[in-house]
Amino acid sequence: MMELLPTDAGGMLKPRSLQAFGGPYSLYMRLWRGGVGSPRMIYRSGIAAFDALLREDVVGEVAFLTMEELTEGILFRLNVNQRIACVGLQKTDIDYVDMLAFRVRVRVKQRWRTVHRGELSLILRDGSKVTLRVIVREFKPIQQYFAKSGLRDRFKTQVSDVPAEDGGGELPVLLRTLFD
Repeated sequence: MMELLPTDAGGMLKPRSLQAFGGPYSLYMRLWRGGVGSPRMIYRSGIAAFDALLREDVVGEVAFLTMEELTEGILFRLNVNQRIACVGLQKTDIDYVDMLAFRVRVRVKQRWRTVHRGELSLILRDGSKVTLRVIVREFKPIQQYFAKSGLRDRFKTQVSDVPAEDGGGELPVLLRTLFD
């Protein structure tokens, strides 16, 4: 299933570590797709190697996660205050990807708009689940990322029935999504 990949002091992987997951896409394919890396999300739970990096005694510590699609797998990169870890996962081990969208009302230039934030869940074939939080400004880019990825046939988005949250403005919404 998930495999912790060794990194050097700078958080870089050795190219042979990626070969177990089919290696990276060719330059042509990466350009054609507009990149194979995801926008930043906030890691919540589900990967034991990442949970060991999180320290409960530090208040306000945010664990940012990005994904990079490889030809046969997904690479998860976690950054918690410059403590970096990487985990690889085969695409065949992912059953489906579900994003639950929550409506948020924000005020932009004297007008109220409804935007979305999300809870992203990767459900694995062994029954475990990786949970990530998608902040407001990254919601559409995450949808676009999965629309182009090799997981597009396993990706679905649902909008929550919960009434829209009042964000007031963009900054309070981002801070609240980071720390709740």
